[in-house]
Amino acid sequence: MVAEDHFVCDSIAPSQDYARAGLCTAARSLQFIEATGLLPDRNPRKLEPRSLSGEILPGRDHATFWVDPSNGQRFFIDEPYESRALEAERTAWADCHGWRVEKASWPGIYRPYECDLYVAVDGRSGSDIDSLLRSVNSMADPSITENWDGESTASWETFVSPMATTAQAKRRAKCKGMIYPEASLKTVPYNFARGTSQRRPIGELGIKGHIEAGRIIKAAIGSEFAPAAGYMRLGSLRADLEDWFCLEIGPEQRQRPEFFQVYYGETDEDKAFRQTLRTRADLIAWLQSLKGKLLEAYPDCAPLRRQLGRIEMAMSMIEKANASVPGAP
Repeated sequence: MVAEDHFVCDSIAPSQDYARAGLCTAARSLQFIEATGLLPDRNPRKLEPRSLSGEILPGRDHATFWVDPSNGQRFFIDEPYESRALEAERTAWADCHGWRVEKASWPGIYRPYECDLYVAVDGRSGSDIDSLLRSVNSMADPSITENWDGESTASWETFVSPMATTAQAKRRAKCKGMIYPEASLKTVPYNFARGTSQRRPIGELGIKGHIEAGRIIKAAIGSEFAPAAGYMRLGSLRADLEDWFCLEIGPEQRQRPEFFQVYYGETDEDKAFRQTLRTRADLIAWLQSLKGKLLEAYPDCAPLRRQLGRIEMAMSMIEKANASVPGAP
């Protein structure tokens, strides 16, 4: 959101028709929000009771969850194709589970005139489905690409709405997909495709350094001392460092089979190293050494700090797991 009258999409549409379809879908969503007062529900699990976890509404498709911010009432919008063939099953499901599932006359948000829009609610929740249906059915015809009456042209000019008056808003108005990534003093983009946001530090850990880093991470991930949350952070660290490694050595060397096992797989040397990690203290010490290797190889920058944070968080979790186990080494 750039301003109250200005939204921006940060991806580049592959065609004019694709862009128009996306804009129409956004317009229909805003039309629905304005007419009903509902907002997208960020916690949809509160709507569906646990008894439905293994048995969902038959034919459910393109489902969205909505909440009334004024009273907390929650609603489920379902927009399936060819719903008539499953009408009896859907009615039986609703009767069995105490839900109300009602078809609206308004053509819908997802694909108007191709999908039907149903409003569904748990009958025990007290949510006012009848009032919502009246609001939905009274809405004006939805925006569709076939009725597009505007025009657009190929241009690099950035659109700025009347309410986007601040310098910050004008900067944000520029689609990120139109920004050409450039190297900075400390980082370079993963590639030079427009809209690229992933970056890595300048500098190199070197082949030997990456082999050592991969060995430490693989041993830590396979260790009995790393809790599940620590495993997840080390997995993200491993994925990013492998990307850095491949970009540092170049496309020709990365095809060499011995490099496939730097961060994934296990060599005899990896197995022997893992046997040396006999305590949590051993594991933490090696992770600390990995942190030092990265600090020595790369300049201080956001991509590096992200990886260091993952190492520090993993070490903290390992230490806490150790403290919670009496007599743990």
